[in-house]
Amino acid sequence: MLIAVLTLFFAPPASADEKEEHEESVEFFYPLTLMRPVIETLFDFTARHQKAHDGRETELAPEIEWAVFPWWKVAVELPVLIQNPGHRTTLGGIGDIGIENSFMLFKSRDHQIQLLGGFELKLPSGAKTLGGETAIEPFLVGGVRFGPVHLIADYAYEWTLHSPESGPRSQE
Repeated sequence: MLIAVLTLFFAPPASADEKEEHEESVEFFYPLTLMRPVIETLFDFTARHQKAHDGRETELAPEIEWAVFPWWKVAVELPVLIQNPGHRTTLGGIGDIGIENSFMLFKSRDHQIQLLGGFELKLPSGAKTLGGETAIEPFLVGGVRFGPVHLIADYAYEWTLHSPESGPRSQE
């Protein structure tokens, strides 16, 4: 956090030419399940509902993404979970908080290619019945445009550092 604050205060101001150069990024469509390889400021709202034999779970997750610089984006997600485990009491509250940093690793306007890398940190909100995991997930997101065709791919690997459940730490 200290590095981010120092970067904000000591970064040299960009000239008009540099701003125009940075603003020219490759535009990609909005996929439903993949991350986009772009740095932009936006508000995102995701709703997910799962129904299984042992109950239902609904997650409402507002997320704000902020383009700090043309090469750096910070995102914060604050999910609200509602769990209905069949015949038991329904639980609701804040789930695990997600903090994400994305960095532009490569951009070619001529070849219509962009590559982002970064990591997401999941932190427990304090509601132990609705999460309580600490995890880190590094990722890569890339995209290339071939005329009207957009090829987008993302790769991520998550390590659970702490979980309220006993047993081996999960990896996804």
